[in-house]
Amino acid sequence: MFQAVVLGALLLLPGSSCNADRVQAFMHAATGHFTGWSIVSLSDLRTADQTALGQRRGDDDACPGIAVGHFIADSFESVALLLQQGDGPARREMVVVGTATSPKDIAWRVALPAHPSAGASDIRTIGPGTFMDRVSGRVHTTSQDAIAYESAGADVQVLLKDGRGFTAISQSR
Repeated sequence: MFQAVVLGALLLLPGSSCNADRVQAFMHAATGHFTGWSIVSLSDLRTADQTALGQRRGDDDACPGIAVGHFIADSFESVALLLQQGDGPARREMVVVGTATSPKDIAWRVALPAHPSAGASDIRTIGPGTFMDRVSGRVHTTSQDAIAYESAGADVQVLLKDGRGFTAISQSR
């Protein structure tokens, strides 16, 4: 089944092209809502991380700060954005999820709260499934898409919808 959400005159469909009009609307709304934050772009990554991301995703339009999926419900899509703020030791990142609640409104949820980050990370969509937390050993099953948050040199954090919020579980690379 193929679902779509109308945001203004834009149709939100699968994909995470940084330049797609449907994604640009969410990007613009996020930077207006989260003042002082910007969306992680390919140029924010170290050169080696840019190359690895392009190879891993297999496209020239790799968007490390954008993921599109059914993160909240199967019936509509949302856009996850990786936001950054500051430089050097004061640099922070957070992941937010935006869902169109009407043609003019977006509801924002924080999936991963602001935290220190020495360098730019990336996010991507992963399908529904069962995930085991590497640290606690707990098993989590989700019927919605999840967000993979990958920081250079660290375990991948899988962000799963959990009630009204999100739960982060640790996965090995």
